[in-house]
Amino acid sequence: MITLKPREGLKIRDCMTRELIPATGINVEEVAGRPRSPYWQRLLRDGDVTTAAPQPAHAAALISPPSASPQE
Repeated sequence: MITLKPREGLKIRDCMTRELIPATGINVEEVAGRPRSPYWQRLLRDGDVTTAAPQPAHAAALISPPSASPQE
């Protein structure tokens, strides 16, 4: 997977869902280091989106479970 985010000041729609992608970016499938979809390839080539650090698969992965407190 490769993470793409819109260039600052642009609003870009996901070609499948038609929803605006968040400023933090979305994960898209990749082949040989490039987006698989010609849509994303074109936006990347034209500078409308940029690559970003990979997004975690689930936001819950960032939240650590609460530590168990000893009972008195």
